[in-house]
Amino acid sequence: MWKKVKCKGKDVWGKCNAQNQLLVKKGLVEIRYSKSENAKVYRARIENVSDSDGVGQAAPTSIGFGSAKNRTAEQEERARSTAEEQINQLSENTVICFTDGSCKGNPGPAGVGVYVEFPAGESAKHHLYLGKATNNVAELTAISEALDVVAKHEDYKDNPIVIFTDSRYVEGSLTKNWKAKANRPLIQSIKAKIRTRGKVRIQWIAGHAGIAGNEEADQLANEAIDQNI
Repeated sequence: MWKKVKCKGKDVWGKCNAQNQLLVKKGLVEIRYSKSENAKVYRARIENVSDSDGVGQAAPTSIGFGSAKNRTAEQEERARSTAEEQINQLSENTVICFTDGSCKGNPGPAGVGVYVEFPAGESAKHHLYLGKATNNVAELTAISEALDVVAKHEDYKDNPIVIFTDSRYVEGSLTKNWKAKANRPLIQSIKAKIRTRGKVRIQWIAGHAGIAGNEEADQLANEAIDQNI
């Protein structure tokens, strides 16, 4: 699939997935200067490509980001700058959510954290203690809680929502039709909320890379646990 985007200010067509997200590999996205299927395909750096539709953005990959436990300073900077670029490309009326789930042991005492940035400049913080649960349950529940937090602000009922999560499990379960072996009722309930609300996109970002909203959500999730054990 291809969608109209801009590369260095010029209108081009960028290759995207079924969720209307640009496909990125090693920091590059395939583009062409014509909608024609026979048009020559080029590769452009993702930072030079912008998407103005407010919902479909680049689908990030973890290539070059390392893992949270052994990430180098260079990888952390790459992960942070990639996330910041994706956030900066969002339309001004987008409600931006960061979610995180945490547990002490797996399963163990678990909590979720939600940090929301609204277009008018205000923000909301929310955390919830789950008792004994798995990390995946906590990560999924954080998405559900984020939708509930935004729903309480009726002024933004028609605004697009982008929820940033550092959980590949959440991304796969909610956006890539992974066949869930566990947590099916929870996954289905979240999908139902997303269908009812509309204009919701789940986006993966690297965790523990100094991304401000992600760090805030992580702190809230851990506070939920620490205040209850």
